[in-house]
Amino acid sequence: MKSLCELDRLDFHRVLQLFESIVSQVEEDVRGGLSLADTKGKVNVENFRAPLTDGEEHAERTWEGFVPAAIERAYLEVKETEKR
Repeated sequence: MKSLCELDRLDFHRVLQLFESIVSQVEEDVRGGLSLADTKGKVNVENFRAPLTDGEEHAERTWEGFVPAAIERAYLEVKETEKR
């Protein structure tokens, strides 16, 4: 992925959209009673991959580590919020 200094407004907007997409999909899956594993398999944010990674090898590896972790964190936060 690009460094923060290299990101422009469009990139920041895409990152924001990525987070919003993850959270909204996870919320829907939790409401539907899906497990974490099922949610990780169902959330689809592939349309953000190419614009954010530009096919760079390092960026692709970062994506592969980041997205599943972001989905898991969102899932845990939604589940915790449900308990309240």
